[in-house]
Amino acid sequence: ADAADAADAADAADAADAVYARCLQLFMLSLYLSQPRPSWLHRIAAGYKLLALAVASVLLLPITQAWPLALALGLGMLGHISLGFAGRRRLLALLKGLLPMLFFLALAQWFALIISLGWPAGIAPGLEQALLTLLRILSLVVLADLVTLSSTTQELLRALRFFLKPLQWVGISVTTLSLAMALVFRWVGLLNAEWQTIREGFICRGCRRPRLKSATPLLRRSQLLSQTMGDALAARLNNARK
Repeated sequence: ADAADAADAADAADAADAVYARCLQLFMLSLYLSQPRPSWLHRIAAGYKLLALAVASVLLLPITQAWPLALALGLGMLGHISLGFAGRRRLLALLKGLLPMLFFLALAQWFALIISLGWPAGIAPGLEQALLTLLRILSLVVLADLVTLSSTTQELLRALRFFLKPLQWVGISVTTLSLAMALVFRWVGLLNAEWQTIREGFICRGCRRPRLKSATPLLRRSQLLSQTMGDALAARLNNARK
């Protein structure tokens, strides 16, 4: 009986892994940039790319100067450009969707520092911090997009499971955690695509400046997407275990 229970549990775990991978693959397939001939970036293993992204994140976060962040952003942009027309189009779409949101974020931080330090003492420090925030987020997002556009879902999941495997010793589900991390990597591109869809819809209706009006529909659609994804994963996982 114990052996049968253990076999059922193993089968359920295998089914859960398959469901997680399939759901993620169907949900985020369009973010992978397939090419007739694999580029130099596609030929690099996903594990090495994730490791490089993690090191870059650790190094870039505490930096308080603009030139290293601008250098990282330039390298990420060159990586997109090296992939040809599809890479350049992907980079332009990414920047077009991110820059308005990051501009308002940097502007809010600037005003917050001006209020905190006073006028005019907070103008220069606030502008510097706003620029650093803009460059830091933009460089990390561009570098992360290089990983997602050149790695399939299965490659990302295998790499994440390999790095997170020691957590099994303390009872943490590596499959669930790797799925959550892979979704975080993919979510940026998905929200950018949703932003572009909403923006184009407003433009078709005659709105010339839809940036501010797009914020509320974007928040609503991101909430619905999160809820739909969670419900779909839970339902498919329960069916697989049955």
